[in-house]
Amino acid sequence: NDLQWEDESEIRSITTCATIFSPFLLPHAVELENRYHCRPRSTWSEFYCYWHFRLLRFDGEPNGDDVQQELALKYPKDIILMNPTYVADDEMEVLCSNGYKDPPQVMEEVDWVAVQDIDVHNFTPNTVRRIRDWLFGPNKSTELRDFCFLRLLFASFGTSNFQLLHGNVGHFWFMSRKLHNQLIDDGVVERDDTEFDRFTGLNWLEYQARLVAGALRPFDKYYVPYDTLEAKSEWGLNVLEVCEEGQYNQGDDDLDLSTVPWMVWERAEMTSSTMRMAMQLMMQLRN
Repeated sequence: NDLQWEDESEIRSITTCATIFSPFLLPHAVELENRYHCRPRSTWSEFYCYWHFRLLRFDGEPNGDDVQQELALKYPKDIILMNPTYVADDEMEVLCSNGYKDPPQVMEEVDWVAVQDIDVHNFTPNTVRRIRDWLFGPNKSTELRDFCFLRLLFASFGTSNFQLLHGNVGHFWFMSRKLHNQLIDDGVVERDDTEFDRFTGLNWLEYQARLVAGALRPFDKYYVPYDTLEAKSEWGLNVLEVCEEGQYNQGDDDLDLSTVPWMVWERAEMTSSTMRMAMQLMMQLRN
């Protein structure tokens, strides 16, 4: 639902939902929601995707386990927070997400750089256990391994094999041919391993699923995570090309920002936050 097209072949926005009911005699279900948005602009792009869940029950008691009920009390409605664990307006707990960070405001126009904001702080073994216990019961043993369970869970709401059916989830690590051959030569994997022969890399979502499920393959351990500082550094160098470096130095700081350009982002962000707080205070005083 909530489907919007960018053109005849590209989806701009879509929300995919699913509800999984307990296969046993439990009055429980898990409601799942994936929201995706990607829209190219003239000089920049919009992008976000996130996966939420809600634990439902049908026995007259409030929805959610103890953790989710406690989160509902802590998070207020009508407030936008960065990387929250719970979205009060939707009554949904956040499993994981990714999207482009808005660059800090600077005085001059600079070339835009995509900086991904991957958030997996709640995609943990404990969260997976809570979802499993809700569907299967806390003491119910099943032969379904955690990774297979997660593969089925994500596929149910539009993320088959941890890939969106209508776009991409962001960071993908490609294994070089050099490393591929080195792992065979070093005996990390067998030379006739057909799965490894087909392996070219994996994205952050599959890696996190394998990590929390204890299902990392020998070659998955060479995965390289997304480098936020590298992306911020690219933006920082763009800023330094058009701005005076001194405006981002603090006090008697003689640091050469060209050697650590990612700090331009951090300092510009601090300045932007201070300006926003000052403007909000002025508005409150006027009212």
